Amino acid sequence: MFNQSLFLIFNKMNQLTIIIIAVFSFGNLQAQWHPTNSNTTENIKDIFMIDSLNGYCVGGGDQYGYPLGNGIVLNTTDSGENWTEIFSMDSLSINNILVVSTGINKKIIAFATINQVSYKLSTTITSLPQNWILEPISYIPKKPILYNNIIYYIDVVDNSLNKLENNTSTIITNNVSIFNVNQNGLIFIDYLADTIFYSDDMGNTIFPFPSQQNYFGYSQIDRASIINHNDSIFIFTTYPENITYSFDNGTSWSNVEVDYFIPKLINSNKIIAIKYGNITKSDYMFSNIDTLQFLTFNPNKFYFFTDSIGFILGPNGQILKTINGGETVGLNEVQSNNKIKIFPNPTSNVLHIEYANNTKVKNIKLFDTKGILIYKYAKELHTLDVSTIPPGEHVLLIQTKTEKITKKVFITR
Repeated sequence: MFNQSLFLIFNKMNQLTIIIIAVFSFGNLQAQWHPTNSNTTENIKDIFMIDSLNGYCVGGGDQYGYPLGNGIVLNTTDSGENWTEIFSMDSLSINNILVVSTGINKKIIAFATINQVSYKLSTTITSLPQNWILEPISYIPKKPILYNNIIYYIDVVDNSLNKLENNTSTIITNNVSIFNVNQNGLIFIDYLADTIFYSDDMGNTIFPFPSQQNYFGYSQIDRASIINHNDSIFIFTTYPENITYSFDNGTSWSNVEVDYFIPKLINSNKIIAIKYGNITKSDYMFSNIDTLQFLTFNPNKFYFFTDSIGFILGPNGQILKTINGGETVGLNEVQSNNKIKIFPNPTSNVLHIEYANNTKVKNIKLFDTKGILIYKYAKELHTLDVSTIPPGEHVLLIQTKTEKITKKVFITR
């Protein structure tokens, strides 16, 4: 039933690639998700990357806000490969984290609970020890989204849609169940799930879509989500599980029933989703299925900073990362990577390469994570000058006479 339903989706959504979490075997492929060093055993719940190197994640407590262990804030300076604890507090459940700009500075804002009482945790990012402020708040944010330095959220207390700007919270509209905001505008569904609204000016003027769907109701809104991208809109609902979609900006709607999964739009051609801790990928014609990774835990969240760089967060400090959108590589390529060692990594000036015996190199190229060629080196160099390369995460491609070998490179300044 699951595969038959998805076949209908891929025939109707003929411009999408969907990555779906399901159960399959690895076959002869090796996934490109790898564990990072979180240095914690707390429950990891949210992440926010400022740029390709620097970011923060939070954890502590269970999904309902009950304290279990310590609430923590972690920091990375090497693109999420290693994390350092910069805040910890007993019996605090930290659920969300965002970073906003305040003049020339940046400010961490995290939302937390202690025994179901809501708090805002904040600090200005400095090189000195952080001055953390924990203050009670009257609202309980649900799935906050940062856009144009404004935090949008649904208040669990009264189901109102709000925006938090310059430390002031303002109600946009009442009785909202799910929403999304991005460069395409603000979109939301009312609490009774009978009307879909949009706003081109981020809530100043609100309009219902020209036509409405009749595929779902109030009972299906639990764990639901809505995604808007250009003229396409996707609504993922539950009980029973459905995808309601429009390719003409809400003028007409279609629907298909499918096993429930939590989606995220990566770009105009790819939706990813997680379910039961297993990852697979299918192209838009559903001609084949590739297993990307079997997970040993149920994820709390997945997050993509770019089309390529993504993270999966889980319990017990588990953080997985991909630098190529989660695509797979052949086992031969993975084994080939053992023929070459690079160090130090991260590096700021030079990168040393150590080759196994009889490795004949044709060329060496350095790419950014979007696949753009940055620099081409002479063949069989043992030391690469990277002092002029922009900081961030890169991919080193070493082509021998028989194969291509890739290595992640982190350049710092």
